[in-house]
Formats: sequence, structure tokens, C-alpha cells
Amino acid sequence: MKRTIFTTLFAYLFFTSFAQKENKAVEIYKKEIDNPNVEFMGIGGHILSLQFDQFNAPIKVGVEAYAKIGELFVNTKGMFGEALIDVYSERSSTIYSAYEGGNAFSNYEATISYGLTSKNIIEKTQVNLFRSGNTIYYVDVPTTIKKTIGVEAALDRGFISFSGRANRMEGKPVLPESYEGTVNLGDTFGQKFMSTNYQYQVLSVGVNQTKTSYVLVNAKKYGTHSASSYLRYYGRLSFLVGYELDDVIAPGPDDDSPGGSNPVGYYKFSLKGNTPMHKIGFNAGVQLISPQGVSGIFFAEAGVLPGPQSGILGRAYINFGGGFSLSKLLFKDKL
Repeated sequence: MKRTIFTTLFAYLFFTSFAQKENKAVEIYKKEIDNPNVEFMGIGGHILSLQFDQFNAPIKVGVEAYAKIGELFVNTKGMFGEALIDVYSERSSTIYSAYEGGNAFSNYEATISYGLTSKNIIEKTQVNLFRSGNTIYYVDVPTTIKKTIGVEAALDRGFISFSGRANRMEGKPVLPESYEGTVNLGDTFGQKFMSTNYQYQVLSVGVNQTKTSYVLVNAKKYGTHSASSYLRYYGRLSFLVGYELDDVIAPGPDDDSPGGSNPVGYYKFSLKGNTPMHKIGFNAGVQLISPQGVSGIFFAEAGVLPGPQSGILGRAYINFGGGFSLSKLLFKDKL
């Protein structure tokens, strides 16, 4: 009985003290602006981005520019990098891309989004007041959040090293000239993998949900401080609208013994049109931007890239990264 009374009394004192602290926190500031209908524009730099896939898992850097005007949001991004995995080391024989561009990676993406319907909700937002050493002092401010459902489309142009199963490819030998038949790469050479370069153009269409907020408070002796956020979730279907696969070459036999150590001529395999292709894929992701001042940017995306059939994992990937941005608010109004 005593234990129950003590526990109840302790809980009462704890929550009473906590409520008093919360009341005092609320009293130290006054909201000056609470308006999620902001417009903004900015640029950003991605200082670290990683992609995990079956092809070459590149590590990347990049730049992007973005703007939001009314319900319209546009975003352009360019990413460049090198593979962490050398796909050419996986070839079991001297079958390789005629171009053999190494492990370079590049991707350019342009996205346009338009909000169709929205509603406002109230959520707490952290507004930082000041820093003392490694400690940040802040208040949680009830803030109006604008949740919008919209549609979007994106066009991607990319270049990536590719490693696939050779027994799916067919081609004609360039030399010797006396041979005019069609050679099956798997049957003739018995190779497990071939390596080449894949260039693609992919159109993605889908839906998204965005959450936008901007709040400014007057914290009296701490001055005015604000917090802003643009958070976008999306899911899209992807369609392959164009692609190139570099040709693959392999050494031919010498004059005395087929498959000898001193080959004469080579076989050239034209992969485009002879390679099984998946024309449809999908992706889902999230993007975070702070619409005001110098801040950070973040994105993450997972999906299946349309393209050549390749192994169990196919064209699945996980892609994420972050960096910094410089943004300017174009529009905000008073309460």
C-alpha cells in the first residue's frame, strides 16, 4: 500500500514539474509567421552519394538546382562517379567492351511535380535558439504543415558499366573473313560473364506526397529564429525509352589451333537487338530540402532500373546521399 502511494505521488510530482517546464518554454517565444504556402529556389551540392547494385556500385558527387512556384516543383540533378566494384575483373576470359570506358558512372535527371490536393495539419517543429558548446537549445513549436498529394514525371539519362551472362548474346565474327555464320557466345566460348557499357534514357511517372512548413518565432532575449522544411515522398513506374549497349569483342583462333595463345583476328558481337531487355521498372524515394538559407539536403531511392537482364538481382539498386544547399524564400506572409 505504501509503495503504491509513493509511486502515485512520485508520478504526480514528475508530471506536474514537466508541465510547468513546458508552460515556461511556451512563454519564451511568440510566433511571428506560421505559413506553409512558401515559394523558394536554390542550388545544392552532393558531397557523398553511394549506390548499391549488381553492376558496379558507384560512389558519386553531384550538383542540383530546384524551385517551387505555387504548386509546381522542378528539380534537376547531375551525378558523376566511379565504381567501387571493377566489373571487368569478373570476366572469365578476354571478352570485353569494344569501347571499354572503365568504371565511370553518370546520371542526369530532370523532375517536374505538380500538387493536386492539399490539407493543413499541426505538428511540432524544432526551432533552434542558440548553441552553447556542443549543446543546442531549442523549442518545439506547434507548426502548420501543408500535406499535398501530387503527380510527377522524371527523365533520366545515364551511363553505367554492365556485367551480364554471355550465353544470352549472339554475334558475327569480324575475322576470319572465311567464317560467315552466327556464333552463340555461350556455346562457342563457354563464358559465364561479359562486360560492356550501358547507356539509357528512362521516363518515370508516378505520384508523390509533400510536406511543406515555415515558422518564425520571436524568442525575446534570443531574437528571431525560424525553421523550414520541404519533404517529398514519391513512387513511380519507369519506362525504357532508349538505350545503347557497346559491342563486345573476343579474340579469334590462331592459324594452327583454335583457341591458341596467339589469336588472329577477333569476333565482334553486336549486343543491341540481341540482348533480352526489361522495358519497365520502378522506383520509390524521399527528398528533403530546407527552403531557407544554408542547410543540408538529403535523398534516398530504391528501385529496379529498366535494362538488360542480368542474374538474380537483375537491375535492383539502392541509392542515397546528401550534401549542402543554399536556398532563398520567394514568398512568405504574416499570421
